[in-house]
Amino acid sequence: MNSAILDLENAAGTSLIQREPYPVIAPNRWELIAEIIRIALSRQQKVLVFGSGSSFDTQFALLRDNVIAITTSKLAGVTAQGNSSFAAGPGTLLPEIISNGDFYAGRTLGGFLASNLAGCERELRRILRQHLSAIEIIDGSGGMRRLPAPSQSTTAYSSGAEQIIGSNGRSGIITRIEFSLKPPIRIELDRKSVV
Repeated sequence: MNSAILDLENAAGTSLIQREPYPVIAPNRWELIAEIIRIALSRQQKVLVFGSGSSFDTQFALLRDNVIAITTSKLAGVTAQGNSSFAAGPGTLLPEIISNGDFYAGRTLGGFLASNLAGCERELRRILRQHLSAIEIIDGSGGMRRLPAPSQSTTAYSSGAEQIIGSNGRSGIITRIEFSLKPPIRIELDRKSVV
């Protein structure tokens, strides 16, 4: 057994859900993601991040060695923060936080915020963005960063969260999303945005 797998097994424990052909880790806390990234950096390995909503073909395989995959699917759930706000993990399903979100069954909050969207989905994300207060990420060096959302910024261009929204995960791994109101969020799309 190579030492890279031993290091991962020691760090990840039961979160290591696949060893071959490449390791896949499903951490349930952000500290483990940060530790896995630091291990990958020390061994010059690449990190592939995906959520439970990722749609890989059944024949999907990484075409390179030296890769560690991290899924954020276990970072799920909603927690109240006082009387007028809540936080959710990136693996939280959209219907858990949106009162009329059944159309988005199977879609996760992290993937929805990080994806390039069009049409009605883009409008829904715009409305969700208005209620964001912060997004927490793990950056490429394994450091935690808390990025203010557009609603918390003093200028239109000072929001750190804007770097993450629509980035397809290139700017960091989303670990927590904070909203400035209580769930479920009621979203009404006007007819123009649906057409």
